[in-house]
Amino acid sequence: MPRHIKAIAYAGNGLLAIAFALFATFTLGRGQLGLFLFFAAVAALGLWNLYVIWKAAYLLSEEQWLEAELRKAELREQLRKMGRFIPGRRGQPQPPADQDPEGP
Repeated sequence: MPRHIKAIAYAGNGLLAIAFALFATFTLGRGQLGLFLFFAAVAALGLWNLYVIWKAAYLLSEEQWLEAELRKAELREQLRKMGRFIPGRRGQPQPPADQDPEGP
């Protein structure tokens, strides 16, 4: 995820969560329970957005992509050793393990 997008998302949602948490605190002090619940829900939504942004940035990171590519290469090598990987037949289902891949 590009840094400028991540920074804007963190700043915007962080400010939203802080502001609405303060609003919730002040309305609770005045005894307005309904308004408190609304402000607390919006603050919680801002915190949830921060978590989702963090998780998306983690999953979209280049290191995670490279790790997934290495894992795919390892799995392909294991399939090749088992005789189950046939290059060029991408997207076609492989025969079940209990059947002969060459047919009857």
